[in-house]
Amino acid sequence: MTYLIAFLQILFLLFVGLLISYVKKIPEQVHSKNLELYKSELSKEVEKLKITEGNLHLRKIEKFTEFTGILYNLLNSVKYQKGAAKIERDATKAMEAFTKDLIFFASERTLDKFVEYRRYSKLVQAGGPNEQARFQFILAELVLEMRRDLGFENDGIDVDHYMYILMNDWDAHKEDYHSRSKDAQKLNK
Repeated sequence: MTYLIAFLQILFLLFVGLLISYVKKIPEQVHSKNLELYKSELSKEVEKLKITEGNLHLRKIEKFTEFTGILYNLLNSVKYQKGAAKIERDATKAMEAFTKDLIFFASERTLDKFVEYRRYSKLVQAGGPNEQARFQFILAELVLEMRRDLGFENDGIDVDHYMYILMNDWDAHKEDYHSRSKDAQKLNK
């Protein structure tokens, strides 16, 4: 009988040991399951974020291209004196639409430069050649900020690159524009 009691005690101890071992694993199993659910949810959110960023990037491209189109039309209307009044009206409407959209997708640096561009455009209308030169540089800086928004950071493109694209004879006028820009009236903060 003592053997039976000893055997039952050993069997009971083994059962209790297995039960304790199982109970100890329950929090780990629950944690593992929660971790897998969290990973799954996180993966879904990351995928949504990638899709949103992709859509935002496409929207930025569309709007920044629209802006450069407005500028191109304005420059050509001034250069060729064709339909200047109509192009100016259309450009004003397009710029108003662009401005409303800009606040939602442009970076802080681009918004700051756009505000500077808008504020300085009022000085240019009343100013002379110095202000016009400074305005061209502000415009070039704005376009470069838009490029940064699109992911073209530190690519070696600077204001002079933009001016070479904008003006056929930039080499001949480069020093003059830089000098006039430095002498231009500054914006009040």
